[in-house]
Amino acid sequence: MLKRKDLIMKKPEQLAEILTEYSKDKKGEIADLTYAAAIQIRVLNERNNEKTDKLIKLDSEMDEIRESICDNYCRYPGECFDEDDLSDKCVECPLNKLKVE
Repeated sequence: MLKRKDLIMKKPEQLAEILTEYSKDKKGEIADLTYAAAIQIRVLNERNNEKTDKLIKLDSEMDEIRESICDNYCRYPGECFDEDDLSDKCVECPLNKLKVE
């Protein structure tokens, strides 16, 4: 018999396989499998939401840092009189590597 504790530690893909196998012949354990799958999905969603929120915040902070560096330290706005030349310099700027896309 499978235990909830053991099932909760499984990856969602593994739970799907186990659920399919057991649903064929062992109806009594389906509730445990479904419970474990639901826990896994909830945990994964919470982790994903936390990571997404952190990435959004980090990207916003990096935008502020990049803007501050560009506005206060970049020499090209004073050297480039043509908007296209300035855009070319901005595209080549190493700060663009810090941008999350």
